[in-house]
Amino acid sequence: MNFKIGKLQVKKRFILFLVAALILICVTVSVCVNAAVKAEIYWGVLNDAEFFSGVVIRDETFYPYGEYGRLDRAAREGDVVCAGALIAELYSPDYIASKLDDLASQRRNIVNYQRNIMKTVNDEELKRVEGEIATLRSRLASAALNGQNESTVTAGAELEALLARQNELLRLKAKADEHLTTLYTLEAALEKTVSVWKSELTAQRDGILSYQSDGLEKTLNVQDISSLSVAEIFSVLNMKNRSSGEEGYRIVNTEKWYIALVCAKNPNLILGDRYDLYRRGSAVPVSGQYISETHDGGKTICLFECAGEMGGLIDARTAMFFIGGSVEGLIVPTSAVFTVNGLKAIQVDNKGKRETVYVKVIASSGEQTVVRPMPDATEPYIGQKVYR
Repeated sequence: MNFKIGKLQVKKRFILFLVAALILICVTVSVCVNAAVKAEIYWGVLNDAEFFSGVVIRDETFYPYGEYGRLDRAAREGDVVCAGALIAELYSPDYIASKLDDLASQRRNIVNYQRNIMKTVNDEELKRVEGEIATLRSRLASAALNGQNESTVTAGAELEALLARQNELLRLKAKADEHLTTLYTLEAALEKTVSVWKSELTAQRDGILSYQSDGLEKTLNVQDISSLSVAEIFSVLNMKNRSSGEEGYRIVNTEKWYIALVCAKNPNLILGDRYDLYRRGSAVPVSGQYISETHDGGKTICLFECAGEMGGLIDARTAMFFIGGSVEGLIVPTSAVFTVNGLKAIQVDNKGKRETVYVKVIASSGEQTVVRPMPDATEPYIGQKVYR
């Protein structure tokens, strides 16, 4: 009898132990589950300032001069030109320099004689133009003494335009006598001689003019932008395969240009969205639309189409940029983001049940990540619990 009682007592203790263990497991699981659902989704701004190396690809056309003996530029570096505008005058290698000097001297003689004729004529427009010429020449002398190069360039361009207008007025209003007619005849003969060697270069399209060439126009061009490789970009970044370039001029379309950045990891950008790109050392962003990404050798080429004034980038080939500066959106703990079949996802608490939501990671910085639900995915809401 005592033996049976002992067996019953052992069974009762075992059952009690088992029940206690089950209770402990349930409590532990409950605590773990509750602990996992601590984070809340909220709306905020995340700073993300990782710099990437990149190249600038311009919508430009390069026009070589070809063989020539002399070149006289008619437009300046950085001028905005329209199709058909005179860029430069070229002279063939066999030109005779003394004949050009004779023509220039003959034209000075004509102007001097015309001005003598106009001394007896009261012409208000001519007086105004000549007064402005005198003022500009004084400004040029002062700017040159003070080292004000930009002022010198601006005033020089204005002076050229005023001198051209002065010549037009003198030709129009100075009544030609026998001597002036003779001077005109000699000028025409010299012009005919010079015209055999001279040709005019005119702009083939609208845009900004540049005489600088780095030999990369064939590597970095809009036509081949889709086939640009990481190796080609690094070649440019490392200053390889760069030459002084062929002599010529470029017309740059500043209304459309591109920035290609090489990223060691996927920067989590949305195709079609616009981003602010900040160049290292500049507080003014460049607005670019993210139009394509190419994966090459474990790196990603991120391509942005930009618009607006290029500023110093009209001659730059390489630059460091960071994307964004700040990103606004739904923020979750970085630990809450995981990968399922190559897709990013989070798990949210939907009425006590775990629900997987596929997302696009917009930006990530340390312990926080900005996400956007994928199309057709359930929209997470602010304040919703998310599993870490």
